[in-house]
Amino acid sequence: MNIDNVIQQIKNNNAAPFPCEYPDEGGDLEFAGTLEEFLAFVAEHCHKPVGVARNVFEENSFQFVVEIDGEDDEEEIDVRELNAKLKRFEQYLNTDHSFRLLAWMKDTNATIEFNETDPWFLEFFSERARTVNTHRAKQKEMITQARDARLGAKQELLEKVAALIDDPAFCALTLQRHMYDYACQKIEGLDKVRKEHVLQVIRPIWDRLGRNRNLK
Repeated sequence: MNIDNVIQQIKNNNAAPFPCEYPDEGGDLEFAGTLEEFLAFVAEHCHKPVGVARNVFEENSFQFVVEIDGEDDEEEIDVRELNAKLKRFEQYLNTDHSFRLLAWMKDTNATIEFNETDPWFLEFFSERARTVNTHRAKQKEMITQARDARLGAKQELLEKVAALIDDPAFCALTLQRHMYDYACQKIEGLDKVRKEHVLQVIRPIWDRLGRNRNLK
């Protein structure tokens, strides 16, 4: 895409092109037709200034950000590391991939725009989106599996706590906090589980043993 040629065509149509930032929102109307037809329309129905916003294909087009599970942090990933086919688009780095022309109509002063995007960028965008979506789906599955594994491991530990009702030394203890300390010494890894969750298992045992509720 050679936007310099587009700018020259605007000048040839007795209009005044000026560079502008790519707007977040488009014009009031979008022209349906070719570039030549748009420029002809501008020459007859619009004011002379024509805004030219251009988009350049840059290195950060290959980057995307994902959240790291369990952390208030993000990770930046290069799509080329996930899909080597995307490397072929490196040849377009620092070239324009799309542009928007914006003109003001004489009678209504409404804005009318014309957009054009190179086919190669549409192909890149589509392939990049598929790559990102595939990676995020795999990441989501891995996060789910990891969470399920953690929950399963936690449940196994709590079941071991419940089984301590058959441990005479455990049952001889009269205070819940002592029962908790004993369980942590007896069951490896239990200290990694939230204390409140462990006590939720200990309390019914404590009640079942008929302990004095004033003793905790």
